[in-house]
Amino acid sequence: MGRTKKPTIIQRIIDNLKEMMSSEISPDRSINVFHCLMEMNDLSVHQEIQEFLKSENRSQKELSVIHCSALAYMLQMSEEALDELDLNKYNTTEEGRRRLIPAVRNSRKARVCAVVIGEWSRRIEVSNSYKLTILVYDLYCSQPPGGGLDLLASLLGDVMSSIFMQSLVQT
Repeated sequence: MGRTKKPTIIQRIIDNLKEMMSSEISPDRSINVFHCLMEMNDLSVHQEIQEFLKSENRSQKELSVIHCSALAYMLQMSEEALDELDLNKYNTTEEGRRRLIPAVRNSRKARVCAVVIGEWSRRIEVSNSYKLTILVYDLYCSQPPGGGLDLLASLLGDVMSSIFMQSLVQT
């Protein structure tokens, strides 16, 4: 594709990238959207996440899915591992939380809310590749669909990190 100098076309592409909400792509691949924005010299998402990280009231700021992809990338690339990454503390949608999953790689302890066991179960298997000390799955958010706990238990049997299933209260 040739380079275009038309600002309206470039801006439309940037806007489309920011609004992209496909749950069809993995959280790791969604970070590529953030990289595309950076390559197109749109630093707005990067700057907004930098401000978010410096903010005192993080839980009040609502994060879009593209913000979550950018935050996941920045946390993943940080030189120091996070002591704990609690995905439930971020004010975002379930898709936003899904996009934050890559940040788990750079955390000593990760806490995720398995709202839909089927959706999260595919990602539980990848925790083997993460260098976690503790991985906490909070199942308090909703009642798992039929057979969800059995599926989760079978997947957790293969995870090499220390696992605590906490808050196993079905709502």
